[in-house]
Amino acid sequence: MSPNVHNPRSIIFYDSDCGVCSAFVAWLIQRADGQIGAIAYQDEATCSKYPGINLGHADKGVQTILAGTSEIRSDARAIAACLKQTPGFGWIGFLIDLPVVRVFSQIGYRIFAANRRHISKILGLQACKIPQRAQL
Repeated sequence: MSPNVHNPRSIIFYDSDCGVCSAFVAWLIQRADGQIGAIAYQDEATCSKYPGINLGHADKGVQTILAGTSEIRSDARAIAACLKQTPGFGWIGFLIDLPVVRVFSQIGYRIFAANRRHISKILGLQACKIPQRAQL
């Protein structure tokens, strides 16, 4: 069971090496009125306190543990869950999470996540670290 069961805030797990990810989480925390906490995947000691969080997912997308539960959402559904708790943006989270829209929002999320290094660079944000190729 996740320690978040007794936590009144949802927690978003994100890649702090990613400029777009870090900027979004900073934006979210600023507007969420204390409803959302954030933990970087790079903080493995803290992440290990949440056994349901998959560190192998760090290169693919965000994960959110919903407030007061052990339920984990990933990718577009994680973003939707956080937006639902953000004053003035709940309707966007609701829209993203509608069953018909969810399929398309997940596809869009995957495309965005796969290109986040380039998007960060284009936006002038910290470009995501790219693992070095093994020397031959």
